[in-house]
Amino acid sequence: MIRALEKIQEVEVTSNTNSVTLTGIDNTYEFHQVVFTNVRVDAAKHMYVVFQNSGGDSSSTYGRGNLLLRSNTTHGDGRQALLTSPVALLTNLDTGNYSANCTINCFSFSNALTASFITYDSSHIESGHAHGYKAGIASSDTEANTGLKFCMQDAANMTAGKFTL
Repeated sequence: MIRALEKIQEVEVTSNTNSVTLTGIDNTYEFHQVVFTNVRVDAAKHMYVVFQNSGGDSSSTYGRGNLLLRSNTTHGDGRQALLTSPVALLTNLDTGNYSANCTINCFSFSNALTASFITYDSSHIESGHAHGYKAGIASSDTEANTGLKFCMQDAANMTAGKFTL
């Protein structure tokens, strides 16, 4: 049965913060979607994602595959296995009047018998050029996950944006 998406949680960033956590994923729905829009940062750093379980940050290892689309040079692809948390979601976000946007689809999150995974589509500016990812990240552990945490590399901060589960 197809259902309309229902908002579970929304966080709006209006001042410097290093991380945003969205929780509330349970077995009510098979599929969850996270959208973040107009995310701005104060330093050209990476944004990471961390799967959340009932105890907080998952200690799982991850596999990541991606296609990187770039406006200024050739496209790229990559595969990495056995990554420790946190895993890079977006790279080298530009500061200033640029913003990052992303739609993330979460699968098997509330099922403790299978590994959780996400797919995502993003757009952002890196070094003054448009970049976009079509990618996926999969957990190597079978555990129920309850949300996602987004955090910036080092001491960088998000200065604006909206995150919706």
